[in-house]
Amino acid sequence: MIKRPYKLLVIDDEEALLNILKQYLEQKYPDILQVFVTPNPLTGLEIVKNEDINIAFVDLSMPEMSGDKVLREIKNMKQECEVIILTGSSSFALCSACFYDGALSYLKKPFDFDELENVVNMAVQKFDYWSRIINKVVDTRKE
Repeated sequence: MIKRPYKLLVIDDEEALLNILKQYLEQKYPDILQVFVTPNPLTGLEIVKNEDINIAFVDLSMPEMSGDKVLREIKNMKQECEVIILTGSSSFALCSACFYDGALSYLKKPFDFDELENVVNMAVQKFDYWSRIINKVVDTRKE
């Protein structure tokens, strides 16, 4: 059985973007995602720890803590959490470093809803796939 809804967190210091993403994702994926948002990366790390977050969107440039550091902290706490970087920068070197640290993908701001849906669908399909594999292994052991 696939364990849904998946928990998705958006960490970005742009409050307007947080509100838009929360509203859009909850309407687009009502039975698939439970959405959390915060402008503060330290609060975001607490949410990851306490809410068993599956997918995290992390802004690369925030005043309290850089997004690449948030990415590493999330991966240290929960390796299987899929992290998507949000960036206004065009620095490929910085984005590629995030891939090295375990990011699934990145979105360059401003992005459109099609791009957003593509990365969300990619993460959801990955979790669905692994859920099916785990269920098959569990079912096999029961026999």
